[in-house]
Amino acid sequence: MIYIPTDNTAASCTETIGSIVLNAKTPVIAGEKGICAGCGVATLSISYYDLGYKTGEMAAQVLTGEADIAEMPIQYAPAAKMYNPTVRGPGHHCPGGLRGHGIKKFRQEGLVYP
Repeated sequence: MIYIPTDNTAASCTETIGSIVLNAKTPVIAGEKGICAGCGVATLSISYYDLGYKTGEMAAQVLTGEADIAEMPIQYAPAAKMYNPTVRGPGHHCPGGLRGHGIKKFRQEGLVYP
């Protein structure tokens, strides 16, 4: 198993990475959905859409005078989301039966931290 964190270089090379790990039958746990879609079996990551939406809401509050940027508390996008694309190719599977078991199984296997 290989973990690939959020990284622009890795994101631009997912096709190459995917062909290598597929031939090696080595699953990839990715740091974000884009990399996972290209070469991974699962990820637990933020939603960049949700993050941008929350940022837009905060900007609107500042621009309309509803909030003072100097006094505005830190806000967060909704919790991380799990993404598991269809595993591609024969013999390419998630080790230890991780596929389909959600975040609880990932935590049990030590792949993510609470």
